[in-house]
Amino acid sequence: MSKSVRDFILSLILVVYTTVMILFFQDKFIELFPVIYPLAGLYFAYNSLSIYVPTINEFAGSKKPFTYFYKPSKTVTLNKDIIHEDQRNAVLIFILYFSSLTLIGWFISNYFSQPFIFIFLLFLLLNLADYVCVLIWCPFRTIFLKNKCCTTCRITNWDRLMKFWILLFIPHLVSYILFCIGLFIFVHWEISIYKHPKRFYAASNEMLRCYHCENMKCKK
Repeated sequence: MSKSVRDFILSLILVVYTTVMILFFQDKFIELFPVIYPLAGLYFAYNSLSIYVPTINEFAGSKKPFTYFYKPSKTVTLNKDIIHEDQRNAVLIFILYFSSLTLIGWFISNYFSQPFIFIFLLFLLLNLADYVCVLIWCPFRTIFLKNKCCTTCRITNWDRLMKFWILLFIPHLVSYILFCIGLFIFVHWEISIYKHPKRFYAASNEMLRCYHCENMKCKK
């Protein structure tokens, strides 16, 4: 079982548990939240920073910023028009996604009783959606980027910031730490793709080509 599948199962369990607690045992969940939230924070911090440990990181797409995962192509050159198109689509996704999520967070914070538990549930749903995108279907890939798989995705390591952003609506040290981790990973990714674009495309990096992929479910 791959790490993505294990994380997907754990994410689903967390969503189901939190939903049941909020619907049927809300007072108890609020009482336990000061313990649950830091524990969740530790897990997500470890899970996020693990991409910087080659022996732990199993996902090829998140390795693209690193020198050890770059093998220059000897036969194909990188088309700069593709880079520019991906950049335009990435900017569009950033604007649409983060503006929408900010509006949703503002609405929950202003119109829900005990909004922090619903923000936390939304965060867990976003985390689950992240693995749905990896394992089942990704709207960013289908609608905007048109990449063949997650390994070649332009915004792979945006995922932490895309999940942790909503936690800014929970005023807590855990929220700020996770947001900073997500922001750091995002900035590192963007600087890397600006300085070393050849690492991010299968046309110029042989490590991203299908014959190096271990995903048996991929429709190559």
